[in-house]
Amino acid sequence: MGVAAMTGSAGKGHLRGTHRLVPPEQTWAAIRPLLSVFGITRIADVTGLDDLGIPVYQAIRPASATLAVSQGKGVTHDLAKVSAAMEMIEFAHAERVTLPTARGPATECGDGSYGLRELQLVAGSLVSDTVVLDWLQGRTVLSGRTVPVPKQYVEMSNEFRREWAPPLFETSTNGLASGNCLDEAVLHGLYELIERDCLSGIEGMPRSTHTRVDPETIHDDDCQWLMARFRAADNWFEIVDATNDLDLPCYVVNLWSPSFPVLVSGSGCHLDPAVALNRALTEAAQSRLAIISGTRESIPEQVYLLQHVRQERPPPPGDDVPTVAFTRPDRADTTLADDLTAVAEQLVRRRGREPFYVDLGLGHEAIAVAKVVAPGLRFEAAHGLVERVGPR
Repeated sequence: MGVAAMTGSAGKGHLRGTHRLVPPEQTWAAIRPLLSVFGITRIADVTGLDDLGIPVYQAIRPASATLAVSQGKGVTHDLAKVSAAMEMIEFAHAERVTLPTARGPATECGDGSYGLRELQLVAGSLVSDTVVLDWLQGRTVLSGRTVPVPKQYVEMSNEFRREWAPPLFETSTNGLASGNCLDEAVLHGLYELIERDCLSGIEGMPRSTHTRVDPETIHDDDCQWLMARFRAADNWFEIVDATNDLDLPCYVVNLWSPSFPVLVSGSGCHLDPAVALNRALTEAAQSRLAIISGTRESIPEQVYLLQHVRQERPPPPGDDVPTVAFTRPDRADTTLADDLTAVAEQLVRRRGREPFYVDLGLGHEAIAVAKVVAPGLRFEAAHGLVERVGPR
């Protein structure tokens, strides 16, 4: 199912903190010679800027048409370094999409399998079935059927253009993912779409209604190490179970420190609940380091304004706050292809829609990039670094 030489039908070669086809050291050996091809000039270790000691790296690409700095995290330095580099490689693929296109309105080029207004739209979007668009060829995950996808929904660029374009789609990295093979990339993108749908479900809800996970019931070694790093630096944190009707483990971690009194968050979704929680814990640390380093252009201004209004250590949850044990079953299989099938089938069962993707790969061995689309899944465009704390 992929352009890259490797396929997701092979057994997983790495299971620590994430499920990948090959270990991060092998991925790094493959992508390092290509960093300059994608305009990446530096890979920076910023772990030491915080007092947690959780590995976080940045990839720098000065001529980017989107963000010049991407970030990566993990329980090891190799994982964090590869994560940062691959995120920037995703941007490079999505900024200039040169795939063949058809041109016309949805009434002529669409296939009727989804409505344009089911996609992520900007406020006041003028999109309709009569708007003339360029269309890429996508493919459904399970049946392999071709499906047209608006190019403007897939391509990302902040470059100024001397032309008028009506506001249509919310261009974001949601569903954009990379991997060592196409199955891996599509699976990662699908996890992200489901994660954002879960977050949209708890967005704006009073915190007292969030379901907390009891940290004492978490026995995964890496998750225990990450939580120990939080405690050693006198951090307050909580783990929220955000799993929704899709029944795929999703967690949110809110993090606060007396040395950095701003509440930040991280989230993760995966068939293996330990991997989902690992992602949430490491992303919370990454979010804070993004603010501390100050190099990422997408950090909203209010994040820094908040630092002048010290947030006190959040109070412990009341007795009425629901708390659960960390007992969700691990349903991950032995191959990425099987995991992808399981997640896509679950989406069809619960939401009645088959997800699809556009293969953005450029033919580089061991680098696959895809934009995954799941019409109807919710997405908060404001989702970012700082947890918006609602009333208790």
